[in-house]
Amino acid sequence: MRALALILMLMMAIPGLAQKIYKTVDEDGNVVYTDEPPTPDAEPMDLPPITVADPFTAQPTTAAPGDADEAVVAPYPNLAMVSPASEEHFWGTGGTFRAQLAADSGLRPGDSVRFYLDGELAGIVQDLWMEFTSVDRGEHKVRAEIVDGSGQVVATTPEVTFFMRQHSIQHRNSRSSGDHARSIHIR
Repeated sequence: MRALALILMLMMAIPGLAQKIYKTVDEDGNVVYTDEPPTPDAEPMDLPPITVADPFTAQPTTAAPGDADEAVVAPYPNLAMVSPASEEHFWGTGGTFRAQLAADSGLRPGDSVRFYLDGELAGIVQDLWMEFTSVDRGEHKVRAEIVDGSGQVVATTPEVTFFMRQHSIQHRNSRSSGDHARSIHIR
């Protein structure tokens, strides 16, 4: 079947060379297509006309007046969460940490930053940092997105995993508490 399609396409692609096509069936039942008449009284087949389509030409997009610079350049191409670092551990902070973003040109006027902690909106600020308080022990994820004045998200950071750790009273550091290490001998 593929050979038939290929032959027909080739014949249609070169109309000057393939003016007539004949179809025959040989003794074994195989269908044969040829451009030479198999018998003197053979009649050529009627082929459908070739489908011709105009080529597609892409039209350039036009930006609204005044939006030319914004349409070409993303407003925060190198936005990154610099603190906390991925897999960072915070020890003994009383559940407080600061999330800090870095952007090449700072925050544009009218833009704001939404910070999310563990998938929940934690706050909206007009700066590239936010102080988090009362964060429980354990694993957490933080991310941020910058929103323009119309409420459209214009940049996001990937989610960063970090850990809040607190020293346990059961595992005090003996040197910091003034206690001396004791050894117990069993006889």
